[in-house]
Amino acid sequence: QKWLDQLTRALVIEFSLYNANVNLFVSVTMSLEFTSIGSSINDFKIKVFRLYDHLGGYAIIVIIFEIFFCIFTIYAIIHESLLIVKQKKLYFKKFWNL
Repeated sequence: QKWLDQLTRALVIEFSLYNANVNLFVSVTMSLEFTSIGSSINDFKIKVFRLYDHLGGYAIIVIIFEIFFCIFTIYAIIHESLLIVKQKKLYFKKFWNL
């Protein structure tokens, strides 16, 4: 019955909703924290995101481009890492590497 009393330090309410019409999820977090001096701190966070992003006629094209982007990013990281190992401090002295 009484789940809020003098010993309660925080109350957190979290829930998620899905709207199928627009393919969006929302995650809501509401928190109320009670300090030792008797005041309270309120926090309210709403995050809206699209979980099922690859739907429709262009889904395969989007997936292919995302895979290509990931491969290119991994290649670029490896390439720059090898340059740093090879050139050491000289790498950071060049303007275009910063």
